[in-house]
Amino acid sequence: MDLLRNENFLFIVYNAGNLLAFLAFWPPSILHLRLLMGGSMLLLSLYFWLIPGGPLANALFWMFPQFIINMIMIAFIYREKRAHLIPESQRLLFDKLQVLTPGQFKTLASKATQFNGTDEAILVSGTSPTHLHFLLKGQALIYKQGKSATVTAGTFLGEIAFINGGNATATVTLPRGSESIAWKHQELKSLMQKDGAIDIAMRGIFNRDLATKVASSIPISN
Repeated sequence: MDLLRNENFLFIVYNAGNLLAFLAFWPPSILHLRLLMGGSMLLLSLYFWLIPGGPLANALFWMFPQFIINMIMIAFIYREKRAHLIPESQRLLFDKLQVLTPGQFKTLASKATQFNGTDEAILVSGTSPTHLHFLLKGQALIYKQGKSATVTAGTFLGEIAFINGGNATATVTLPRGSESIAWKHQELKSLMQKDGAIDIAMRGIFNRDLATKVASSIPISN
């Protein structure tokens, strides 16, 4: 402790803390500014704690809440920056889910597989689907009871079969040039059971999708 209270050591700590505060105003990035200010607050708090005659309670009293608020804001900024790391191909789904953080979304996306359109059916009427699809790009064609419809990117395919089980009552094909992301039923259900935020987000988007399909008279592919 005597070494920490050494005059030279305290001189270095005090000036290093103020230097970081000075440098904080140079970077154009608000995140870098706050990181430097956080380091400055830590060093100056150490100085106020170890200074002869200290600790200086009044200075520390104000330094502590400022440091906590700064750390909270750094966490918010970092979370927003992580949102930019979402692949552009998955941005449509991320934006539609709305309530998930980038970390939660990445957990959800890690369980999925990307499908490229081949003009073949991804859901077949009368059979039990193995995957729930979300259309990322292009269109999907739905055939049900002699009627057909086209849905565009941003739509789930096969959500009723996923929710209720059973066979698909419509056939859905994915034309060339279209892309979907799909989850195996059991894997997604297990993830939703483990993560309440993902469960709420998915069920909310299912309800909105179904309402849109009904309002648009699109044959529901369940």
